[in-house]
Amino acid sequence: MSKSQAKDPKLSFKPEDVASHLLEAGVAEISAAAALLADGKGSDRETVRALSEASRGIELILKGLVAQVHWTQVFAEPSSASLSDLEAGDFASASTQHCLERLKAMVGLSVGDADRKKLTSIREKRNLYEHFGKLDNIQAVRGSVGAALSSLMQLLAAADENSFLSVGLDGMLAQLTFELSEFDRFATARMNEIGAALDGREVFWCPRCSQRAAVIDDGGHCHFCVTRTPGEAFARHYVEAVLGVSRHDVVKDGAFWPQFSCPGCGEESLVQREGAEPFICFNCGESWAVRALEPCAYGCGKMMRADDGGTCSDCLAFRMSRDD
Repeated sequence: MSKSQAKDPKLSFKPEDVASHLLEAGVAEISAAAALLADGKGSDRETVRALSEASRGIELILKGLVAQVHWTQVFAEPSSASLSDLEAGDFASASTQHCLERLKAMVGLSVGDADRKKLTSIREKRNLYEHFGKLDNIQAVRGSVGAALSSLMQLLAAADENSFLSVGLDGMLAQLTFELSEFDRFATARMNEIGAALDGREVFWCPRCSQRAAVIDDGGHCHFCVTRTPGEAFARHYVEAVLGVSRHDVVKDGAFWPQFSCPGCGEESLVQREGAEPFICFNCGESWAVRALEPCAYGCGKMMRADDGGTCSDCLAFRMSRDD
């Protein structure tokens, strides 16, 4: 380890925390931008502020991603990085272009030319306004911000697929995406981006961002907010949000709770709904026709394949032990 990379006990921060701080700060900036642009009601001044905050947020998140590889990557010249300069903030930092190139070279995360242009041009628009007062019309600015944020989410989706997002960041991203969903142009651009991934698949409402963009893939996988939900929780959300059944109804009024253990994967993620194939597992995705499953004959509540004899293995073992 070089001297510049060694831990300094006098430092007031931990170098390994740099990535999470940058990512959290970036999410906060974009969250602020989303609030200014929500529902298309932002004034011209608010739109300009949103442009600046969205631009800073994108830069911070990209720097946070490269910092997950090593804190020196936030420097324009990593070879000259030092912890003292980092703590003092006295250094030239990596540009958006630097970060995109490093993500591709170091961890194989890349974006297409169109997305790269969207991510870099928003900073150019911000600089033109801040230095020279030049600005596109307000709707064009809104469109640019929405397109850039959509491209950022595409990159974060790729990072998630490659297990390259910091632990705990998914919650922040879900909250951020929920806020951005109120920004009409972002939501439209985002849904256009993910349309191909959803085409031909059954799509569900996401428990995290409330967008109808989640599919079953080892639990719930939302393409809009790039988060995953365990199958059991995904199934419970469907029962409550779509079927309109709550635990309170079950306890108070004896309502039927249509969630069971899946005979395929064993997870408590099987839901009974209406339709030709009413049984569907929100974990493994397998579905069954109405007469293909039946409750365990011993009343334990598990659903069994009808051709398996109608008794679950646990109840069968208990029955055999009683017969001995």
